[in-house]
Amino acid sequence: MSIKSYLSKVSLIIASFIALYSTQPYFAWNTTGIKVLLLAFFLVIRFFFLKRWILQANIFPLFICFILWLYLYVFHAPSLGDVFSTFFTRFLPLFFVILFSSKEKRCFLTYTTNIIAIISIISLLFFTLWFLGVSLPSIRIEHPTDNFYTKFTCYYFFIIQGDLGIFTRFQSIFTEPGHLGMINSLLLYLNRYNFKKWQCWILSASIIWSFSLAAYILFFFGYIIYKIASNHNILLATLKTFALMLLLAVCSIIYYHLFPDTIISTLIISRFEIEENGKISGDNRNDASFMRYYEKFDDTSDYIWGIGLEKYANISFAGGNSSYRVFIVQYGLIGIFLLLIFGVSAVKTNPSNLYWGLLLLYALSFWQRPYALWEIQSFSFLCFSGVIFKSKE
Repeated sequence: MSIKSYLSKVSLIIASFIALYSTQPYFAWNTTGIKVLLLAFFLVIRFFFLKRWILQANIFPLFICFILWLYLYVFHAPSLGDVFSTFFTRFLPLFFVILFSSKEKRCFLTYTTNIIAIISIISLLFFTLWFLGVSLPSIRIEHPTDNFYTKFTCYYFFIIQGDLGIFTRFQSIFTEPGHLGMINSLLLYLNRYNFKKWQCWILSASIIWSFSLAAYILFFFGYIIYKIASNHNILLATLKTFALMLLLAVCSIIYYHLFPDTIISTLIISRFEIEENGKISGDNRNDASFMRYYEKFDDTSDYIWGIGLEKYANISFAGGNSSYRVFIVQYGLIGIFLLLIFGVSAVKTNPSNLYWGLLLLYALSFWQRPYALWEIQSFSFLCFSGVIFKSKE
């Protein structure tokens, strides 16, 4: 292996750990310095891979990436120091990922999938032992935003927020079961639901035991989107899909009425009930105080421009909030628009139905959790073009 190949591999492994740190595992709650160090190593190594000429296909996404950085992190920057830091921690990492070769992009997805799958299988093993009554060493830990999260019990290989017996949700080392489910659901699509890989089985098992409605929705619709996008007769595949969804909905309603007290009925189906205010009961990502603020907010010019992350952090809400509405408050409709254009620009580098389908799945994920700029999402989305390029060879 040449020095250049070795450095490329090292940089991709580092990028995968940067992606892992962006998911906020419990050991990263109070150790942001490690992520900064990883970013520094990644940037230094990737500088050696800069070429004099940039492929024409990468010019558009690089330009939109720069515009996105200007708007999100310069226009809304509270100080000049923030502009400088986000250039190195936000813009440059995406810049270098866009410039990955197709082979490097595929390798990044492989490394990231393996890391998450290995963490998941180890966590699942110890979580199963705990579930069966085996006594495991543990400590109590607090999340930095302890005004929202109660204390966690850390069993080192997994954490839980409370012992609910059979209803205890699996979340591995991540802050929420929904974080685990979101990550794994997207990785399954990125791996094209190839269940010949053991990793896909582990990711799926983690999703199931997370009891996360959002994860189930992402898993289900992701698979449906994939089947439609990979079918040569898209119209026929779409009609079959709608028929299947209708059948599933009817069966779910019947099951819920026959067995209302089962785990599936209690934790999943009941959350699709329509409440008196017309909302779905499972749509609880924003509390009442936030919604009151948001309903007044959308009548102001800030709805277009956003108020920035710092001003948003100084607003007191009753609980935690995480949906596309939060991103609009922070960065406005312009921020949403630029983020969408950035996604489109990435797809245009290697356009295919599968890549457009991935963009749709990311949009569905963003609806509940606006984490599109977490490196686990942004890096992976950009690197899917390498998979598309390989399939066209």
